[in-house]
Amino acid sequence: YGGTPPSQNRAWGVYNVWRQPKPAAYQIQQLFRSKSTELPSLNDPLPAFIKDNPFILAVVPLENSCVVGFSVIDEKDNYEIEYTLEGKAPKTAKIQGLQGAAKIYDLEPGNYFFRIRRIANSGFGKWSPDVSTTIVDSYSSK
Repeated sequence: YGGTPPSQNRAWGVYNVWRQPKPAAYQIQQLFRSKSTELPSLNDPLPAFIKDNPFILAVVPLENSCVVGFSVIDEKDNYEIEYTLEGKAPKTAKIQGLQGAAKIYDLEPGNYFFRIRRIANSGFGKWSPDVSTTIVDSYSSK
């Protein structure tokens, strides 16, 4: 890497030459550590909720719309996304399975909350935890 000294010790690294964490490693760890729950170990079985119910992976805001990425439990199932503009009544969008993503159109500017549930032959699944995002007025930023 350009500017690296012959010793290969980079001052900006988060580990020293003995692979011990520098103070920056702990600072980064604190920034990304979940305050409410610890992540399960990769060796732990998935929580029952995640195995049987979809969850939202990402919400990407666009101009007056957004793309919602979600987990797919069974390609034969359908899904329902509920989205709520803060202070207004919720709306829903029905999604056919196997997609894993849906675009939600005609959103007003403001803070939104999204959640998803599975619609199977056996009925409705549980709602996922809410994920929020902000839609910005595309005309005010031009």
